[in-house]
Amino acid sequence: MRMRDFKALPHGAYRVYWKSGGSSIATIGTTWDGGRWIACANWISPATWEQDVKNAVRSISSVSLIEPVDYKNDGVK
Repeated sequence: MRMRDFKALPHGAYRVYWKSGGSSIATIGTTWDGGRWIACANWISPATWEQDVKNAVRSISSVSLIEPVDYKNDGVK
């Protein structure tokens, strides 16, 4: 997957299909400073540093949105 395509994904839960085969359930969002992050359910911690995110994104074949997240109206005040 290209980074610009990843950055265009809306926040939410996804099925991520890996180029190496297999898939993972992941959530994708935005950091406080506008960067993007991805966190797979079977990872110890999310990829938040720019290089970690780029490495993860390069390994993605495709994604399928499971559940969108309306981060602008998440109930937090």
